[in-house]
Amino acid sequence: MRRIWEISSIGVSFLIIISTVIGFVGVGVVTSNERPPIGQAPPVNTTTTTDVISQSQGEDMQAYTVTASNMDAIDAAQLTEYGEIGTRADRRIELTMSPSDLAAVRNISWVIDVRPVMHPEPAQADIPGSAQAAGENNSLGVQQAHQNGVTGENIEIGIIDKGFDADNPTIESNVVDTQSFRRSPGNPAHGTSVAEIVTQTAPDSQLYLVSTSTGTDIEAAISYLLSEDVDIIVHSQGIPALNDDGDHFLTDDINAATEDGSLFINAAGNEAQTHWEGEFRDTDTDGIHEWTKSGDELNCLRNCEVEYSGSITVYIRWEDQGKESHYRPLLFNPRIDQYIAIGDNRVFATSTGERYALLRVKNIQSQPVDLVVDHVSGPADDRIEVIIPSGPRRIQRNIPASSIIAPGDVSDSLTTAAYEVGPRQLAPYSSRGPTDDGRTGIDVTGYTNIGVTNGLYASEEFRFTGTSAAAPYAGGIAALVEDNQPGDQSPAEITDTLKSSSDDILNVGTDAASGSGVINAADAVDALETEAPTATPESTMNPFSNSILGTDAEGPPTDIDDDGKFEDVNGDNRYTFDDVIALAFVDTEKLTNQQRDALDFDHDGNIDFDDVVELAFER
Repeated sequence: MRRIWEISSIGVSFLIIISTVIGFVGVGVVTSNERPPIGQAPPVNTTTTTDVISQSQGEDMQAYTVTASNMDAIDAAQLTEYGEIGTRADRRIELTMSPSDLAAVRNISWVIDVRPVMHPEPAQADIPGSAQAAGENNSLGVQQAHQNGVTGENIEIGIIDKGFDADNPTIESNVVDTQSFRRSPGNPAHGTSVAEIVTQTAPDSQLYLVSTSTGTDIEAAISYLLSEDVDIIVHSQGIPALNDDGDHFLTDDINAATEDGSLFINAAGNEAQTHWEGEFRDTDTDGIHEWTKSGDELNCLRNCEVEYSGSITVYIRWEDQGKESHYRPLLFNPRIDQYIAIGDNRVFATSTGERYALLRVKNIQSQPVDLVVDHVSGPADDRIEVIIPSGPRRIQRNIPASSIIAPGDVSDSLTTAAYEVGPRQLAPYSSRGPTDDGRTGIDVTGYTNIGVTNGLYASEEFRFTGTSAAAPYAGGIAALVEDNQPGDQSPAEITDTLKSSSDDILNVGTDAASGSGVINAADAVDALETEAPTATPESTMNPFSNSILGTDAEGPPTDIDDDGKFEDVNGDNRYTFDDVIALAFVDTEKLTNQQRDALDFDHDGNIDFDDVVELAFER
């Protein structure tokens, strides 16, 4: 038996100290700020290294989105005086020009806004899959439907992605048309794999493939697909620069698709374990954000026991609460005590007023890497949101809640989380709701880790992972539903069918992690013929059915404040210092992975004495 207090030789003594400190706090003596931080980051302006990567605005040509007062006001010929024209969609047109011409373009009479273009990120990366892939031996839950002649025949599905190999044998016979709004061809592997999963589930569906690179491209792609009157649109990408409140430049386009009769399906994202959200905290006034209440300024990638190598993209988003503030992401090597990359000095703003900063670094050599956020200017009184859409698939301090990526936050989008068939669980990386405006966010959950054979990933057989696989799986099942039911089903009717026939995997009913549950293909297709059986949940949101071994508890732990962490460790439906003591005596070897996550108060992936400290100072 291994208890937390046994992990540290000073555990019991430190518990006594914590108890004393909290006792003093209870009678009005403020001492929590006197506790030294766990991991301290040095000031950025005193760090010296010849290898630091600093990103700043240069004079190279850059792509911008120019917004006009109305669609007819755009004078493309006038813009060509400043650079090269790109994709045009509604009131927006792209222009690649020198940043030195920015002021001149903003002063054009019909121009109301000029901002850097936004680039989508695929909702699939090098994510570890389950031991068993959905799709092995054609096991996608659709065999019976196919045998009954339900194959998605004549259902038209539009797919928006970075690029496609339309002549690939796995999708060639299904392709009706292709369009590209990109300036140059994109990598076809991701998009072709998305299309292949659609054809695996709906083998007689008709595909319209649209290649995009920017947010304006996506707008143009949706407009094109509506002109082709497609039944379903699948988009397995996300735009991390946008807040997940359902109100941004793609909202009207997705709503228009729904009104036009096209079901829009979006991947939820893979950022549950690479997302952090909360108030910017700087109790020691050194300008560096503290990830925990105990003062830790370093956030290890992926954890503090391994080195990291490769590329990384980091976004920080915030909405100014008054005066403008500027935050910046940095990468720090604690072994050499130096910053290895400093984020962009520019602050970007979306059309709805949210602000964000960005850091992109390629080819990091293997070394310990910590994420640091510093405050550059302004009052620093904002709530910040940190997202890593590419790079390590876990950070030490992560908050899965509200990690959904736009445009999956739009209410008319069928937003799809990822389910791993092998371990029979919601994929740990699958982005979660709620949205920033309080909606559940996730609608349904679809299979991931699906085998594809298009050969574009340097292997004849490849396991396609992430919510990028789950979205086209949902799209294919939606096509089967449309094929099997009489008349022209509306997006709302198809959505209702998919939700009502889904199998609960967490709470009974709808939750912010899995939506209504995992799509049940057989029940969805037969929804009009047989009443879908009531599913028995495999687990509940509370991973504890009994009190924890090693504690003198009254009942199973509970989540007092619905934040996903179970502060009431001793099960007495209260949060007191008795719970801190109980946590110290938990038998950690008997915990399941879900139980470990529920007691991981410092978000580092481990249950140890740091969690006892974090729980104590949460009080």
